[in-house]
Amino acid sequence: WYCELQGEDAEVFEDSFVMVSGLDESFMSGESIQSGVTTLLAPNALIEGGHMMIPAGAQVELGKKDRRRSLAETSGTKTVLAVRVVANDASSTSSVETIRKEVFEGVGLKSQYEQCSHGKLQLIPATGTGITGGVTTVTINQSVSGKSRGIIESAVRGQLGNLANVADHVMLCLPPGTNDGWIAYAYVNSWLSVYNDEWCTYLSAQLHELGHNLNLGHSGEGSQAYDDQSGYMVSAWAQGKIYNEPFVKNALM
Repeated sequence: WYCELQGEDAEVFEDSFVMVSGLDESFMSGESIQSGVTTLLAPNALIEGGHMMIPAGAQVELGKKDRRRSLAETSGTKTVLAVRVVANDASSTSSVETIRKEVFEGVGLKSQYEQCSHGKLQLIPATGTGITGGVTTVTINQSVSGKSRGIIESAVRGQLGNLANVADHVMLCLPPGTNDGWIAYAYVNSWLSVYNDEWCTYLSAQLHELGHNLNLGHSGEGSQAYDDQSGYMVSAWAQGKIYNEPFVKNALM
C-alpha cells in the first residue's frame, strides 16, 4: 500500500508517495478503503526513505475525503510531463525525441485520449525549465540493476521535487534492469504513472496507466480482472491493436 502525503507532511518530506508498513494486512484490505478517497491519520508514524513505518500499537484512524471533490477531472485541458531517467549503470532506452513523438505526436497518448473523449479531454505537453516538448531528463545517483522499482521511483521523485506542481500528469520512464519483470503501474485517481523502460512509448501502456490516474479500474468480465478485451483497461501489449473507444463499460470506477 502507498499513501500520498498531504499538507505539511508533503512540504517537509521529499517523497510525495510513501510505502506503508506496520499495519495488519486485514486492516488494509477492508472494503472501506478506496484509492484517492480514504485518508490515513497516524500521528506516531515514522517517515524515512520513501517508507511510512507505523509502530506496533500506534493509533491509526481512517477517514474519507469528499468523493465529489477528489475524483480526477476527465475533461478539459491537462498537462503531461514525461521523464527520461539516467542512472549510474543504465538509461532509459528511448531518447527524449522518441518519447516526445510517441506520447504527443501521431497515434499516441495525446491523440487517442482526444479521440476517445470526442475532444473533451485535451492532453498537452508540460512546459518549464529543462522541459523540451513535454519531456525532461533527470539523472539519479543510483544504480538500477537488481533494484526494486519503488526504490528507483523514489530516487527520481527526490531529484524532481514536488512533481504534482509541474504537470497534471507525470510519466516516469525508468531505465531497464530493475527486478521483478514488471511492465508499468499508476496510482489510481492521482497524477503519477511509472513505466519499465520502453513501455512508456507503447500506446497500450500509456492509455492504461493514465486511465488509472483518471480513476478507472481494470476492465473485468465476471470474476476475471482483465477478461473484457474491448478496450485499453485490460493487460498492456507492446504493439498492435488500436481502439477508438478505450473506456469500455466494464472498466471499474
